[in-house]
Amino acid sequence: MAETTLKEFGDRWLDAKRRLKPKTRDGYLVLLRARIYPAFGDHPLGRIDRLSVERWVGGMVEEGLSPTHIRHCARLLRAILDAAVDDRYLTRNPAVRVELPKMVRPEHRFLDASEVARLAEAMRPEHRALVLVMAYGGLRYGEAAALRCRHVDFLRRRILVTDAMANVSGRVIFHDTKTGRGRTVSLPSFVVEELAAHYERSGLGSDPDALVFVAPMGGPLIYGNFRRNSWNPARKLAGLDDVTPHHLRHSCASILRAMGADAKAIQSQLGHSSIQVTLDVYTHLFEGDLDDVMGKLDTAHREVGGAELREVK
Repeated sequence: MAETTLKEFGDRWLDAKRRLKPKTRDGYLVLLRARIYPAFGDHPLGRIDRLSVERWVGGMVEEGLSPTHIRHCARLLRAILDAAVDDRYLTRNPAVRVELPKMVRPEHRFLDASEVARLAEAMRPEHRALVLVMAYGGLRYGEAAALRCRHVDFLRRRILVTDAMANVSGRVIFHDTKTGRGRTVSLPSFVVEELAAHYERSGLGSDPDALVFVAPMGGPLIYGNFRRNSWNPARKLAGLDDVTPHHLRHSCASILRAMGADAKAIQSQLGHSSIQVTLDVYTHLFEGDLDDVMGKLDTAHREVGGAELREVK
């Protein structure tokens, strides 16, 4: 059994993962074909050792690949070899405890409310509401592109986020959100008003299944086309050349925090799987909380506690 090659076992492993989202499966295939199979594909499972895995990781580091990409490759290889151990093809996993490059937490780019407004104004009219929905609703691009008319509740100023759109190998697919759970997000009145204007311009409303945001000639709004034809010209016009659509989601967290929202509210709006994810990603947004609390305690002590303590003495 240990003479079974990694490619033979890896192909069977991937084929058995029936519950993978198409985009995830496509990503695994890319990593297998580009990085894992060229290095280990024809190796019998029993002849892959920890040193060869370490050399493979070191080669990717020397090649200048990002720590994130390297870790994705290594984790995929480890998952396949874990399955080989479980199925008794191997007695141990040679990819365990292999040193991986450390992650460097990226510095998120946050837009303030005035920058969001400037960017929205620079967009083509049919995409202004999209920018505002992402910036104040905290939607990922794929979630915004998958919105349908039935998901928008104008009276309650709510949007139901249940699906996401992805372009997988040239095919547009709709699937569950990243966490696999839907959520309801709140919007300020001015965003709802812009969304209503978008409905009127686009003739939406009669078909509850119609996509809210579509391509100029109809059909799903593909991310690459949107970036090239609408986003890039608008960000240049607005003087925001370093901004990507995903920065609008980060900006939502920052804007909500500036308005006094706590971590639980931000988690709910952005749809994080846990509050720990919110705190890990946006640690700096909450760094001043304890300082504020201590300042309030000092004030309370001076106004009440300090006087009472002096009387006791």
